[in-house]
Amino acid sequence: MKKKDIIVKLKTLLPEDMKSSVYSERIDEILLLIRNLIESDKRYDFSIIKFYCDWILHPQKDYITTKMKSLFKEALKNEDSFVQRFLEARDLHSELKKFFEAFKLPKILIDDTIFWESLKNEIFTKVTNRPIVKPISEIAEICFFENSDFCLFFAIRYNNKNKFNAWPVFSSCQIKK
Repeated sequence: MKKKDIIVKLKTLLPEDMKSSVYSERIDEILLLIRNLIESDKRYDFSIIKFYCDWILHPQKDYITTKMKSLFKEALKNEDSFVQRFLEARDLHSELKKFFEAFKLPKILIDDTIFWESLKNEIFTKVTNRPIVKPISEIAEICFFENSDFCLFFAIRYNNKNKFNAWPVFSSCQIKK
């Protein structure tokens, strides 16, 4: 598919007046088209978006870009700050904003809080049980997983085998002690 065709298709899938129920049915197609557009136009560095799109497609993620490695190194300095930043997907949001502006696409996914939260939740759900393996030398794995109560958690397992930390993704989920 040519770059122009991808942009036209994305504009069709991302109308300004999109309904959230229709949007959730289209997320896979939207993310695939975004990834294809990034790969067809090398003028921009959208490596964070591409990382998330690739993560969704693979059972485990083991190729980590330099930009993402620097983000994961933050976990070593301030784990709580890193987790909050990662769960809010701040870097993804910022890069998506640049992406939509660069290709003159409707920004409803990032400007509307409901759509943005929905997009994040869809992505986190899709990458559940798809670990990021060895993102940096000190971290063995980063992943989302569900417990027996179907609550979603974010976890970091360090190479020091005794260190494993998990955080609930949604406030309705609690870690049982």
